[in-house]
Amino acid sequence: MVKLENMKKPRYLKVDVDGLELDVLMGAVNTLRDVTSKLIEIDRDFLKQKEGVESLLKSNNFNLTSETLDTEGTSNQIWDR
Repeated sequence: MVKLENMKKPRYLKVDVDGLELDVLMGAVNTLRDVTSKLIEIDRDFLKQKEGVESLLKSNNFNLTSETLDTEGTSNQIWDR
Protein backbone atom coordinates (compact mmCIF):
# COMPACT_ATOMS: atom_id res chain seq x y z
CA MET A 1 0.00 0.00 0.00
CA VAL A 2 2.85 2.35 0.82
CA LYS A 3 4.29 1.81 -2.65
CA LEU A 4 0.94 1.85 -4.48
CA GLU A 5 -0.20 5.10 -2.86
CA ASN A 6 3.27 6.68 -2.94
CA MET A 7 3.09 7.20 0.82
CA LYS A 8 5.92 8.00 3.20
CA LYS A 9 7.09 4.82 4.94
CA PRO A 10 5.93 4.53 8.56
CA ARG A 11 8.36 4.37 11.48
CA TYR A 12 5.82 2.92 13.91
CA LEU A 13 3.37 0.09 13.30
CA LYS A 14 0.38 -1.00 15.42
CA VAL A 15 -1.11 -4.40 14.59
CA ASP A 16 -4.40 -5.62 16.12
CA VAL A 17 -6.14 -7.89 13.63
CA ASP A 18 -7.54 -10.77 15.72
CA GLY A 19 -5.40 -13.69 14.65
CA LEU A 20 -3.95 -12.45 11.38
CA GLU A 21 -0.91 -10.67 12.82
CA LEU A 22 1.61 -12.94 11.14
CA ASP A 23 -0.11 -12.59 7.76
CA VAL A 24 -0.11 -8.80 8.06
CA LEU A 25 3.58 -8.69 9.01
CA MET A 26 4.57 -11.09 6.24
CA GLY A 27 2.73 -8.88 3.75
CA ALA A 28 4.57 -5.86 5.11
CA VAL A 29 8.06 -7.35 5.11
CA ASN A 30 9.47 -4.55 2.93
CA THR A 31 7.92 -1.91 5.18
CA LEU A 32 9.39 -3.62 8.27
CA ARG A 33 12.85 -2.56 7.13
CA ASP A 34 12.04 1.07 7.91
CA VAL A 35 9.88 0.62 11.00
CA THR A 36 11.66 1.17 14.31
CA SER A 37 8.88 0.20 16.73
CA LYS A 38 5.77 -1.99 16.76
CA LEU A 39 2.85 -2.59 19.10
CA ILE A 40 1.25 -5.96 18.49
CA GLU A 41 -1.81 -7.40 20.23
CA ILE A 42 -2.06 -11.19 20.21
CA ASP A 43 -4.93 -13.19 21.71
CA ARG A 44 -4.13 -16.37 23.66
CA ASP A 45 -6.35 -18.30 21.25
CA PHE A 46 -3.75 -17.61 18.57
CA LEU A 47 -0.63 -19.01 20.26
CA LYS A 48 0.74 -20.29 16.95
CA GLN A 49 0.46 -16.75 15.57
CA LYS A 50 2.43 -15.45 18.56
CA GLU A 51 5.28 -17.87 17.90
CA GLY A 52 5.36 -16.97 14.21
CA VAL A 53 5.25 -13.23 14.91
CA GLU A 54 8.10 -13.49 17.41
CA SER A 55 10.21 -15.53 15.00
CA LEU A 56 9.61 -13.10 12.12
CA LEU A 57 10.39 -10.02 14.19
CA LYS A 58 13.54 -11.52 15.72
CA SER A 59 14.78 -12.46 12.25
CA ASN A 60 14.28 -8.79 11.27
CA ASN A 61 16.42 -7.56 14.20
CA PHE A 62 13.60 -6.52 16.53
CA ASN A 63 13.73 -7.08 20.29
CA LEU A 64 10.75 -7.58 22.57
CA THR A 65 11.01 -4.67 25.01
CA SER A 66 7.66 -4.90 26.78
CA GLU A 67 4.82 -7.39 27.14
CA THR A 68 1.63 -7.14 29.16
CA LEU A 69 -0.98 -9.84 29.57
CA ASP A 70 -4.56 -9.00 30.49
CA THR A 71 -6.96 -11.23 32.42
CA GLU A 72 -8.46 -12.61 29.21
CA GLY A 73 -5.07 -13.74 27.88
CA THR A 74 -4.44 -11.00 25.36
CA SER A 75 -0.78 -10.12 25.02
CA ASN A 76 0.31 -6.61 24.08
CA GLN A 77 3.89 -6.59 22.89
CA ILE A 78 6.20 -3.70 22.04
CA TRP A 79 9.09 -4.52 19.73
CA ASP A 80 11.94 -2.08 19.06
CA ARG A 81 15.17 -1.96 17.12
